[in-house]
Amino acid sequence: MATTIGRMRTASTFAARLVDFLRRREAPVVVDLRTTRQRDGDEGEMLARRHLEAQGLRFVDRNLRYRDGELDLVMRDDGGANGVPVIVFVEVRRRAGSSHGGALASVTSGKRRRLVAAATRYLGSLGLRTPPPCRFDLVTIDGDVVLSVAWHRDAFRADVRGDSR
Repeated sequence: MATTIGRMRTASTFAARLVDFLRRREAPVVVDLRTTRQRDGDEGEMLARRHLEAQGLRFVDRNLRYRDGELDLVMRDDGGANGVPVIVFVEVRRRAGSSHGGALASVTSGKRRRLVAAATRYLGSLGLRTPPPCRFDLVTIDGDVVLSVAWHRDAFRADVRGDSR
C-alpha cells in the first residue's frame, strides 16, 4: 500500500512539473523547408484558384501527382455546354519576367502530353463508366511586383501530337 501511494505522489509530481513546463514553454518555431520556387508555385496556384472561383468555377482538388504528370488544379464549371458540368484541368504558370516568352510560352507540347496523361489517370480513378466532359485551361501569372493574372479557357485539346494549339 505504501509503495502505491508513493508512486501516485511521484506521478502527480511529474504531471504537475510537465504541465508547468508546457505553460512556460515558448511557442514552437516553425521552419518552412520548401524552396522559394515551391512557395511561389503555391502562391500562384492560390491566386489562380481565387481568380477562377470569382469567375464561377468550383474547386475540386489541387496538386495531384501521378507517375506521368501533375495536375495543379482540378475545377468544375457548372456553366458548361448544354448545362452539363465540365471538369476543368488547370495548369498554372508563373513567370517573373518575359525574357523567355512569359508564362504562356512555357507550356510546351511535352508539358501538354504530361497534363493529358495525368488527367487520364484522374478520370480513370473516378471509376465512372463514361468520363465526364473535360477541358484544359491555363492560368498565367506574369510579373514580380505587380502580378498580371490571365485565364486561357480551353487552352489546348487532349490530342497533343502537334503544336497546333
